[in-house]
Amino acid sequence: LTIITLVFMFYIPEPPKAEPKKLAAKPQVQLLQQPVIRETLVYIAVAQMVILLIQPILSLYVAELSHGDGNIMFLSGVAFSLVGVASAITAPSWGRFGQEHGFYKALCAATLLSGLMSTLVALPRTLLLFCVCNFCYGLCCAGIQPSLSAVLASNTTTDQRGRVFGFMFSAQQFGSMVGPLLGGAIATYAPLQSLFVVAGVILFAISVSVWLRHGHEQNIIA
Repeated sequence: LTIITLVFMFYIPEPPKAEPKKLAAKPQVQLLQQPVIRETLVYIAVAQMVILLIQPILSLYVAELSHGDGNIMFLSGVAFSLVGVASAITAPSWGRFGQEHGFYKALCAATLLSGLMSTLVALPRTLLLFCVCNFCYGLCCAGIQPSLSAVLASNTTTDQRGRVFGFMFSAQQFGSMVGPLLGGAIATYAPLQSLFVVAGVILFAISVSVWLRHGHEQNIIA
């Protein structure tokens, strides 16, 4: 974080500030009054919650699959990082797909495929197959957050972008708070692999909701 701060301070020039506008707080109220903005923020919070749902039990689940052999913490780190590696590989492709076909369609496809892969992650009983499925899950979920960000950007004016991405960050942090808490609560009373099924069902629900409400919209950013 310190390095990032120094880079921003010394290597990234700040664009010229626009003239201050009167009633600067008014657009912020209008922003939250837009149904599409509120709905997208809810999707963002829920998607982030799903991503972090398995975080509390991952080490326990890896230990269960590996039967306690090997460095459990290292293996857990590898298993968790595979999602990030896979997401980094396919994120540009998801962005290109959304640009060409519409970000609502990209969001539907990403959540549908992620829901399917999350459910399949619960099936393997060996660590290797679990890691393979987790990697495939990362390939799919890479399209969720970029599509949601693009929907927000396409429904706001330039002078509102800073506010709307601030709201997006707040929604993500709310999801980050609820996800581990919910995951820990479910794992207390249900088998560990049930968390992957719960995550899959939630992602399926998001996909169906988005398709029913916005499946006909292009929502392409020029």
